[in-house]
Amino acid sequence: MRNFRSSKGDEELAAIIQKALVVGRTTFVITNNTCINYIAAVISLYSELEPGEKTYKRVRIGKRLVNIPHPRLKVLLQTLDQCLKNILPRHERCFSYATGVDFIRDMIRPLMVGKRVIAHFDIHKFFDNIRDYHVQEVFERCELPEPGELTKVVTYNGFLPQGSPVAPTISNAVLVDIDESMTIRHNGQERFVYARYSDDIYLATSEHWIPKMLEARLKRLLSAKGFELNPRDTQYMRHNSRQVVMGINVRGVSLNDSAIYIPWKRIERLVEEFLRAKPGSPVAWGKHNYVQRVNTRQSNLLATVLSSRLGDLSNFGVRATQLRTRLEERNGCTKRDVPKAEENTRGKDKEEPGCGPVHSEVG
Repeated sequence: MRNFRSSKGDEELAAIIQKALVVGRTTFVITNNTCINYIAAVISLYSELEPGEKTYKRVRIGKRLVNIPHPRLKVLLQTLDQCLKNILPRHERCFSYATGVDFIRDMIRPLMVGKRVIAHFDIHKFFDNIRDYHVQEVFERCELPEPGELTKVVTYNGFLPQGSPVAPTISNAVLVDIDESMTIRHNGQERFVYARYSDDIYLATSEHWIPKMLEARLKRLLSAKGFELNPRDTQYMRHNSRQVVMGINVRGVSLNDSAIYIPWKRIERLVEEFLRAKPGSPVAWGKHNYVQRVNTRQSNLLATVLSSRLGDLSNFGVRATQLRTRLEERNGCTKRDVPKAEENTRGKDKEEPGCGPVHSEVG
């Protein structure tokens, strides 16, 4: 285990966290050499919270029900998350919730593009099935202080609550052994590519028989840890059909494509959803951030439309269309410029105006 000890005493660190509890947010940065001390301080301060301050409020965000911790508990968990990001393992083929990792640059382009078969699997109720013993096992493996007490800090009613600041970091570490078992190499080469983004698992290969065999192996590994696949979300996508990875159709994409595009009708739907949402809605901004990561120019268009939020909401579609046309003309890329052969490969998306051959399926 790495040595994270520092010269700062636990009392001094506890005072720093206490100040954050008063402010209501963390205003400090935790370095590697103070992680263990901060963890000890968090455990101590957690024991001093009132029973009502250790609770979560269950709210609906979009289609999901998440648990939002009490504001004082949230500050402690945010502090703890900074520490755990420096300590807990994340497999190289896990691309979720990691600083500096981009799913398009690091996952889709190098691993998914150009494969004959891409299989998608979804872990059924992933966060709801991460139990306290999963979490304590991770803490013990990393030799953290007081793993039992630390598990009580981050779990609620025996589960890792989705919506907690530490849930993404811990969820990555819970499946690190499965990620390693599924990353199989023969003579230093991979016959298939494994990648995971939270509860979404992708297997890409050029041989049709491999995914079916690997599905059985994946089921056995997940079952041993108390998880299971959602059969309704299992997909086998061949090279002669749409291959959708993280909402992006990668069929026909080359590694040299400078940008990936989302259908403009989907952009307009995102605008409508944002205008209906409350100001600062995490759902709306989450959708905008998704667009920004996929395509910067389309993100700028979306931001321009959103800036007119206080205007007449009845004509948002007209404004979006006008801005889209201006953007396409400025960049010299219109529907007329797309070859007919390329349009015919789009299937049902060929009526949607856009500049590129790659389309999104999710928001």
